[in-house]
Amino acid sequence: MSVLMRVAGALVIAAFVAIGLAAVAGPVESHTGHQQKKLFPERWHYQPNGDFGAWMDLGTSDVWLNCDGDAAACGAKWNGPFADSIADWNSQPTTVRFDYTDGVQDADFDVNVYIEDEVPGDPGVLGIAPTYDISGNPCFGSCSVYSGIVWIGDDAHGPPYATANDRLATLSHEVGHIISLAHESTDPSESQLFDCGMDDTGPIPHSVMAYDCIDPVSIGGAGESGVQPWDACGVNHAYHDPAFGYSGCGLTTTTPTASPTTSPAPTASPTPTPTPTPPSSPTVTVTASPTPPSPSAAATPLVVTFVWGDVNCSGQSNPVDSLKLLQFDSGLFVGQPPGCPAMGHEIKAASVLFAWGDVDCGGGINPVDALKVLRSDAGLTVNKAPGCPEIGAGLPVVVPS
Repeated sequence: MSVLMRVAGALVIAAFVAIGLAAVAGPVESHTGHQQKKLFPERWHYQPNGDFGAWMDLGTSDVWLNCDGDAAACGAKWNGPFADSIADWNSQPTTVRFDYTDGVQDADFDVNVYIEDEVPGDPGVLGIAPTYDISGNPCFGSCSVYSGIVWIGDDAHGPPYATANDRLATLSHEVGHIISLAHESTDPSESQLFDCGMDDTGPIPHSVMAYDCIDPVSIGGAGESGVQPWDACGVNHAYHDPAFGYSGCGLTTTTPTASPTTSPAPTASPTPTPTPTPPSSPTVTVTASPTPPSPSAAATPLVVTFVWGDVNCSGQSNPVDSLKLLQFDSGLFVGQPPGCPAMGHEIKAASVLFAWGDVDCGGGINPVDALKVLRSDAGLTVNKAPGCPEIGAGLPVVVPS
């Protein structure tokens, strides 16, 4: 089987929706002999014979671009860095490989890459990389991954991030998130950033997942864009293949001087290409936080704003959503765009759980909900349970990046 990386465009939904995006860093597999690479807790879902050696062959299909309204100009900037990033990851001593197969997509192992003018919700974010479970719900923590999205902001790659090397660094960083690598050179909460080669534990090896390693020299970074042995070490922990063991982990650390920086750096970015229009995708608003002083804002955490009653994440609640609710109540299959919650899936906003599709918060999804969506669309009053969001109102959900 193969995990498909599909580079597409024209998506205005954000995501870990996430929503790069990625997920919350959790404990990694530990054993003695070397330091431990920081990983996200989610993993791609298929693990034959107790290891990942038989399947972590990630295909890359249909490279699409959608920035500045000019695919040729966009491709001139992004095609080279994209090819270099994939070649760099493929050269690493891990079981993960990216194989380009034009027009081929695997629904169970699919990673879409969107090159947009800007990451939805914040023009300063370089990129985000969310992953999703089998139902298309964002992985907010430990989860079996079935798909992922890399979102790249082209406009954010102006000065000081305007070089091919910076675009390469962004792509390689975000691809790293998709295969479970978390940020390096940070404290556990990512509220404090450290110099390249340092974190809250002291010296660590360099990593493409460390902001200060990949930031341009002009703003104090190391200007590195290549995948490091320490990154291969992380992949070998996340997707262990006995053929590679823990290659990349037996390192001595370099670079001293821990200068913590309280303002998070940019979120590295992803991949590009030609220009068809990707399949419909949820329209949500992603807001990066905190926002650093430089053009490259860090996307930790992100706020994804869902529209209550917009059950298919089209951007507004309308009669189509009413039809979807009736289909669900009838036991029919209701497909959702990537990143859009499944019917009945609980999302958490302001510490309150809401069931997606239960628009009146009545305790279930039924024809009454469909009717209330129609009433709201017609401008009529809608009765609902106390504390239930108004149909058409934004429902912010905070997720880590």
